[in-house]
Amino acid sequence: LMRPELWLAVGATVTPEMFADAKHQIIWAGIAAMNTEGLVADPLTLLSRLGAAGPLDAIGGGQYLAKLAGAVPSLQATPTYAGIVRDLYVRRSAVSICLEAVQRLEQGDPDAKTGEVLDDASREIDNLSLIGGSRSTVSIAAAADVAMAAAEAAYKSQGKTVGVQTGFVDVDRLVGGLLPGMLYIIAGRPSMGKSAYAIWMAHAVATAGLRVHFVSAEMTEEQCARRLIGPIANIPPFDLQRGEIPEGGFRRLIGARATLGRLWLTIDDTPSRTISMLRASCQRQDRKGRALNAKAAQKPGLTQTRVKELLERPGIDLVIVDHLGKIKASAEAQKHGPTHAVGEDSGSLKVLATPLNVPVIAVCQLT
Repeated sequence: LMRPELWLAVGATVTPEMFADAKHQIIWAGIAAMNTEGLVADPLTLLSRLGAAGPLDAIGGGQYLAKLAGAVPSLQATPTYAGIVRDLYVRRSAVSICLEAVQRLEQGDPDAKTGEVLDDASREIDNLSLIGGSRSTVSIAAAADVAMAAAEAAYKSQGKTVGVQTGFVDVDRLVGGLLPGMLYIIAGRPSMGKSAYAIWMAHAVATAGLRVHFVSAEMTEEQCARRLIGPIANIPPFDLQRGEIPEGGFRRLIGARATLGRLWLTIDDTPSRTISMLRASCQRQDRKGRALNAKAAQKPGLTQTRVKELLERPGIDLVIVDHLGKIKASAEAQKHGPTHAVGEDSGSLKVLATPLNVPVIAVCQLT
């Protein structure tokens, strides 16, 4: 109200419902409407606007607007105040979501299973995390600076792929490496080899010394291991399944097992998986990896730069989900069909990739 130009710094990140007081919701909605129409919202123009629209009495009249305008301690701290409003809104909403979940569980909601109640609450909490982490709008110049810094890093790499290399040269050349926080989709018709491709990509990344978490809703852990250990030992996977092991095969299998044992490649084949279960699985592996990072950073003789790199490194470097259609969506999404369910799950995976700061690959079946 005192500095209308400050709307540019906070208008895109604060909405009326974020205010706990109904009077403040009305006032902010009026300010937002005036700015949308290209009008300047100050105490006088807003007073006229609210008076004409009718809600002026609901906020206590013009005296309350004057009181608010006179109570501002620091105009320079406006973006900070906006952050406080968002944070308190997220906290109230999180408490409300948790209380609703507790109520549904205690009352034994007949229309929802326990897992569905937890998934619904987890999904709503995820949406809140996006609000809490909102950033102010940046100028194209600032965005261009970030892009130039990335281009400079790519140039200094002297032709090497920036990001996680998949182990497939043509793929790395096309996508430029897998970047943190990004969601990638491997899509194809049934029986096209998507799962085999995904598990061998996981193997290639892990062989490069990186940490990979493979979430398999398509194959069991034994099937995943057989797809790797057989070819490494030069034995077809189906021969392993049938027990047709040639002479010297067991010796090669022991060597292949030793090779795989040196890799950080974890497999989670929990059936009937939901997004919340997938998230918890990834977070557990991330915590394990970060604990190892912290332990490695305590070794004597390390430079401060190396210690910082270790402490800032994610616990895992790549997550692969096989496949998207086997991840159980919310009951509401399932009502609208498989397309809506897959869309919801893919959006949740993108939300997962951002806080973990790792690339996420999702296998998807085209039908």
